[in-house]
Amino acid sequence: MPDDRRGAPPLTPWQAWLSMFGIRTPLSGDVTQDIAPSIGGQLGLININATRSGDPGLEHRIITQVASYGRQLGWLLEAVEVLARQQSRRDLDEADIHALDQLHELAERIEAVKEQAALDQVDRIVSEVQALSRDPEANAEAIRRVRGALPDQ
Repeated sequence: MPDDRRGAPPLTPWQAWLSMFGIRTPLSGDVTQDIAPSIGGQLGLININATRSGDPGLEHRIITQVASYGRQLGWLLEAVEVLARQQSRRDLDEADIHALDQLHELAERIEAVKEQAALDQVDRIVSEVQALSRDPEANAEAIRRVRGALPDQ
């Protein structure tokens, strides 16, 4: 686990032990948290079932073993876009054309978010490499691995 505590005092034995399990003490780090979507679960004394599925266990297996909701939506959008391109708009009424336009706009917006996420990932990678470069002797192995992953120019 990388140490993101630049300039901070060393961890106590308890903090080090807890950090091995991803547990942080209060006020010791990030205050944001990604909450993974789930089909159901328990939060304290509250049971959560967000899907109203007839079989939440089966639903959970599908999204974990087959494809996430986002991936399923992406595949459906791609397939419907193929069908929409084959359809002559000449025979459609205004509401149907509007529905196809909304679908196309949704696909474009999703693609734009994916492209931005890729750019954000590049920014994070560059930032991490710059952090490694601040102490090239201590990070020589990591820098060698990064250079080895790059194609020859």
